[in-house]
Amino acid sequence: AIGKTVETYLLRKDGSKFPVELSASRWQAQNGTFFTAIIHDISVRKQIEKQIASQSKALEQRALQLSALFEIGSTISGTIELQRLLDHALASIMSSEVLQVQHKGGILLEDENRLTLVSHIGHSEAFLALHQNIGMGECLCGLALKTGEILVSDDSDCDDRHTIRYPGMKPHGHVIVPLKAMDKVVGVLYLYTIPGTRVDDEKKKLFATIGGQLGVAIENARLFEKTKEL
Repeated sequence: AIGKTVETYLLRKDGSKFPVELSASRWQAQNGTFFTAIIHDISVRKQIEKQIASQSKALEQRALQLSALFEIGSTISGTIELQRLLDHALASIMSSEVLQVQHKGGILLEDENRLTLVSHIGHSEAFLALHQNIGMGECLCGLALKTGEILVSDDSDCDDRHTIRYPGMKPHGHVIVPLKAMDKVVGVLYLYTIPGTRVDDEKKKLFATIGGQLGVAIENARLFEKTKEL
């Protein structure tokens, strides 16, 4: 450290570490060689740097979320034809790295308090046979229809709410997003996650925004189809 300024850690009397900035120099005199050191406690500075780094990371994450919303929103607004809208929106949502979901899931639309599977990716025939028509309050998707709230399941094998099971079903997590238009649930988006995946409040807000965008787009597409019929 001679002739340099370095950062290191020292010990307090109680044995705890604290960061310091150390500057050392050597000088020669008639009666010997002497060393001088300046030690500056930089605990406060390190704490501020840590806070700045945390804020920068949060801002970066927020920018990524906004970018994902823009991409998904652009896809949703790209068509008024209902089936094309659903298929393209589902593919766009699953391809988003920010959402951290698997390439598996689907969209169910509400009709007289029941859900009909209208778009899906990555499912077996056994799954499709059991999920064509789901009642209000049935399994996780039916519960999302009933409550209008985002539901998160860490592991299907340990969640009693996951009532629809089928041969060959492997453990998985779920994010169930109600699709809303004018405070009415018009459908449900269900996405798969790796078992044990945690979804924090910020991520739930992101899913809620996507649910609102897609819900309004679905309602507009339905009105467009009715208008064409008339």
